[in-house]
Amino acid sequence: MRGRRHDRIAGVVALLVASGATGWTASQEPRPDDGYRSLVARYRSGDGGAAADLAVAVSADGRLPPSGCHGGGECEAAAVLNLHAASLLFGVAQRDRAGALVEATLPLASRQSSAFAFDWLLAAGSLHQAYSDHARAFGLYAAALELRPGDPSALLARATALEFSAIPDGFGAVVVADRDVWRLLQPRGEPPAALAFKLANPRTETPYRRLLLEFLTRQYRNILELDSTRTEARLRLGRVLEARGHRAEAEVELRAVSSDRDDPFSAAVARLCLARRETTPERAAQAYRSALEVDPTLSPAWLGLSQSLHAGGNREGALDALGRALSLGETRALTAWVDYHQGRGRAFPEALEALRARLTHPR
Repeated sequence: MRGRRHDRIAGVVALLVASGATGWTASQEPRPDDGYRSLVARYRSGDGGAAADLAVAVSADGRLPPSGCHGGGECEAAAVLNLHAASLLFGVAQRDRAGALVEATLPLASRQSSAFAFDWLLAAGSLHQAYSDHARAFGLYAAALELRPGDPSALLARATALEFSAIPDGFGAVVVADRDVWRLLQPRGEPPAALAFKLANPRTETPYRRLLLEFLTRQYRNILELDSTRTEARLRLGRVLEARGHRAEAEVELRAVSSDRDDPFSAAVARLCLARRETTPERAAQAYRSALEVDPTLSPAWLGLSQSLHAGGNREGALDALGRALSLGETRALTAWVDYHQGRGRAFPEALEALRARLTHPR
């Protein structure tokens, strides 16, 4: 999660957790209601530090907030506060605590208005994806789709979680559970053994990976029919078509995205994908430079440029490009290529701010 303000709060949480927290020992006893209601009131008044205080408290003793609240305004504020605190816990590698806090808040968020519950579910799913947990994100997105079947935002989010199972590109993450994928591919029966492996293996002799890629193709095309401005859906459609071997169709979609000036994230990733298709060092180098024009921090493009320059005999240029790739790795933890494989994870900061903006202040 990015942003100077969040980084400052996360830094405080990290310091306090490191100095005072012990191992994770989940307590069945809830946090005292009066102290928690005070945190909720502070949060409703605009005090983001209440989220840091809750995160430190949960980390220190493992006690989760009480499930009760008094009135819609307070209940919505409590649900957002808990989600914010969970994001801070994720940020300091307290994954178990963070996941438990989101899970404990789900019933509370679901009892609020359908509009609030939908937005909260999408935000919670994007938080899990920001930390590479596609499995839990999928469940939250599926719950959002129950509230608004056919919503393009929820369809895109769920599809990104599923896509990772078929095209992981070597990244490690928690993939969607076999039983959840299987329900979409085959409504009946139990999933076959080692389904996750078969979905990710391009050389599998089983039909399951093909079925998932076909399902994703339909999903992304359906999203574009609902909203043709969803550039990320077109980008992902191009990658899925490429994985299916439909190279000509894939190139059409990727080139359309690569020229989109309104979505530099998708344009940069599309240009990176197109560069990797080139068969000559000269054309590949030109294509990688094109990706870097959109996003100079895209280290995989610098690495690809280095390789293509070396293949073309430009050793000095190759070493310079390699140095750029390595220096970016030291200063930037995430690139657009990493963000792509975290699905809608990058959407969480804005989703959280939107939830906070709608909270009513206590009178």
